[in-house]
Amino acid sequence: MQISECQNYKPRVHFNGLTSKLRKTNPKCMEDIRDMFIKYQKSDGIAGSLPSSWIERISSKSKDEKGSAIKTIYAKIREIVQNLGDNASSKNELKKASKELTETMRKTGFLPKTNSVFIQERKVFGGVMSKALTIHEYGKNPSLQKLFIKKYIPHEDLPLVQAQNNGLLPELSLGLRMNYVHKNRHNLRIYWGDYAGNFMVSEYLQPVKNVKIPTRWSLYGCYNAWENFFEKLKKLTRDDKKISEILRNRGYIAFDLHDCNVMVCKDKKGLPVVKILDYGDILKLK
Repeated sequence: MQISECQNYKPRVHFNGLTSKLRKTNPKCMEDIRDMFIKYQKSDGIAGSLPSSWIERISSKSKDEKGSAIKTIYAKIREIVQNLGDNASSKNELKKASKELTETMRKTGFLPKTNSVFIQERKVFGGVMSKALTIHEYGKNPSLQKLFIKKYIPHEDLPLVQAQNNGLLPELSLGLRMNYVHKNRHNLRIYWGDYAGNFMVSEYLQPVKNVKIPTRWSLYGCYNAWENFFEKLKKLTRDDKKISEILRNRGYIAFDLHDCNVMVCKDKKGLPVVKILDYGDILKLK
């Protein structure tokens, strides 16, 4: 990972190695992605980057200091996720984890002494997740991007039918590529994935209130049920095209987009937009 340094500093991060490889290639299978992590050992099992709002906090540090601070944060978040385990965490466990991360972020320059971070546990959806956490800043003028951590069930424990196109590696690989090659307002922003910790970190989204997404169950038995589902989403957000059309135009087809895998949020202009929350079972068309 290389951090740009110039007179008019902007918190941009330039990648080489593993992250660049995942963003620019289309692996044929899960094993290909795993081999990339094994090959690029210097990445320490990390692919992606911290949000720009986080990197901006350490803009005054030297190149080496920035790299060291970022590695320290990656390692601390990995340690916390692993220590919290897969079962429901108690309030005391989450409070302790929040305190530890706050102290580390203050020491590395990501947090001023007036501010802290708080870790919360969220409800788990889907058959491949074992735990969900959020990290957000509070205190004086909080500006750090709120993070959503999605911890996965170990790949070897997934049913065979899910193993190739679901779980950390397939979703991380496609998420990074969609954010880089196929940028559009419907993509969930993926920040980084941790192969050793078996989790992925993305932006945290809030759904628009009073917008009811039709459930997949309500569409079963209907002719062309999934397209009806996408058509209803299109009408809710007044988009020109359906999500399924947007994906096809970029060379992908989705087999598992439903009410638990998409969310209607607000974009930067405050307009409703459908966001893809889960990149599992989105396959590249040949």
